[in-house]
Amino acid sequence: MNVAEWILRLKYEDLPEAVRRQIRRCLLDGVGAAVAGSRTRTGQIAAAFAEEMGRDGPATVLASGRRLALAPAVLANVVAANAYDIDDGYRQVKGHPGGFVIMPALAACEACGAGDLLCAVAAGYEVATRAGVATHRHYAHYHASGSWGALGAAACIGRIAGLDAERMGWALGLAEYHAALSPMERCLAHPAMTKDGIGWGACAVGLAEKGFTGIPCLLDEPENGDLITDLGMRWRVLDLYFKPYACCRWAQPAVDAVLGLQRRHGLTHGDAKRIVVHTFREAADLQKTPPRTPEEAQYHLSWPIAAALVQGEVGPRQVGEEALTDRVMQRVAGVVEAVVEAEIQARFPAEALAWVEVETMDGRWFRSDLIPARGDAHTPLSDEEVEAKFRWLTGPVIGGDAAERIIEAVARVEEKDGGERLVEAVREAVKKA
Repeated sequence: MNVAEWILRLKYEDLPEAVRRQIRRCLLDGVGAAVAGSRTRTGQIAAAFAEEMGRDGPATVLASGRRLALAPAVLANVVAANAYDIDDGYRQVKGHPGGFVIMPALAACEACGAGDLLCAVAAGYEVATRAGVATHRHYAHYHASGSWGALGAAACIGRIAGLDAERMGWALGLAEYHAALSPMERCLAHPAMTKDGIGWGACAVGLAEKGFTGIPCLLDEPENGDLITDLGMRWRVLDLYFKPYACCRWAQPAVDAVLGLQRRHGLTHGDAKRIVVHTFREAADLQKTPPRTPEEAQYHLSWPIAAALVQGEVGPRQVGEEALTDRVMQRVAGVVEAVVEAEIQARFPAEALAWVEVETMDGRWFRSDLIPARGDAHTPLSDEEVEAKFRWLTGPVIGGDAAERIIEAVARVEEKDGGERLVEAVREAVKKA
């Protein structure tokens, strides 16, 4: 059985309860990231571009509430999902599968009818994460999520759209072929709205549906056989991480370490004379000069640490344009430095770790424990924390009542017509925002 056949044969009964629960968490986390991101300048530009190139159709653009054809709506919404860098991730490929799965799945439900939403989302995650492993085997440099995530979008859209196995195979091949090998390390050095390459290459299904042929899926190549023999047995969706902060995952252990020292010792931002982050090279190489854009603030090491010390959180407000001129955060960010530790480096990317020292103005030193990034499979956010994150991200955009309706719809998504109710709750929320 090839990958396309597995996608189409997957049944609700094949999903273990742990996978169903995780997919509900993914739905809530992904919608939250996209609703918040739809109000960023990045999200607004993508939406305006989508509206220029797209005709009216069934799929809702979160940034405007306008309904467009499937492909342009997917483009706009997946960009929004990644705009704050707070969408879920998969450690093994250092990227964001959810940006390519949740929004395309919901848009396809609007366009084609909800079908079995959970199976479509499960297939999308399993294909995207495995495609990420496969592409990293084939190409030496670190490339962004857009290089492999498009296969996840093709999987979930194609399943909901009712493609047959042949056209599903074409869609996967087209998604792979048209997805750019985005040079992620260059984006980390020069942060821009390009982010994880989330937007492009996510719309291959429409071509395949019309008979546009594609190359064979990379996952069906013999050298990647180990990545598909365990489909339906090993569920990689269970290995995702959920991000508590709107910044690069690599900076997040240091943020938690600083917050821990603040709680334990009663430190304030005014106490900080020097902050030394001991971590791995990729984290140490993140931006340290004063951020000029929200993207620079997100791909930064010292800015989220300063935001956490000064304002107690790292969210849309702290990495938005208005925050960048905050003199207090600028001062604290300016006293952060980084040291690469060989032992921590050896454990990356399987683990993202850091420990932090803080020197106070009166000459005292405080040191944290070595800690991992919070939200990984082995350091999970609770269901309550995932819901709280959703309210935090969406409340300022759509209001508390609309946020609660979406939470309720996600909780009941497995019921008959649950997918339709979720789509309707999201559509109504952004239309009234």
